[in-house]
Amino acid sequence: MTTAVLPVAALSEVSTSTNRLGADARRVFDFADVLSTRLDVLVEAAQSENWTEVRRCAEAITRVDLPRACAELASSAAQLCEQIARPASRRDVQLSLAKLIGAGASALEVARTCQHDDVAE
Repeated sequence: MTTAVLPVAALSEVSTSTNRLGADARRVFDFADVLSTRLDVLVEAAQSENWTEVRRCAEAITRVDLPRACAELASSAAQLCEQIARPASRRDVQLSLAKLIGAGASALEVARTCQHDDVAE
C-alpha cells in the first residue's frame, strides 16, 4: 500500500480554501443574526405605526452585507424607504412592507439552509 504525499503547494491551497469556507460560513451566520434582529425591530415598529423607525430599519437592511442571492431583499428595502419618504398611500407602504418581510424570510431560510449544510458536513 502506497501513501500519497501532497506537495506543499497543494496543502497550502487546501488550507486557503478551508479558511475561505470558514470565513464564508461566518458571514452567513452573521448575516442571519443581523437580518433576523432587524426584521424583528421593523415588524414591531410597523405594528406601532412608527414609520420613521420602519424606514430606519429598512435603510439599515439595505446596508447589511447581503449575499448576492438577496438582491430582492435589498430592492424591497429600498422600495419601502422610498415609499415612506414620499407621499405614498398607506396600502402601498403596507404592500412594500409585506414584500420586504417575505424577502427577509426567504433570505433567512437560505441562510439557515446554508448553516444546516455547514453543520451536517
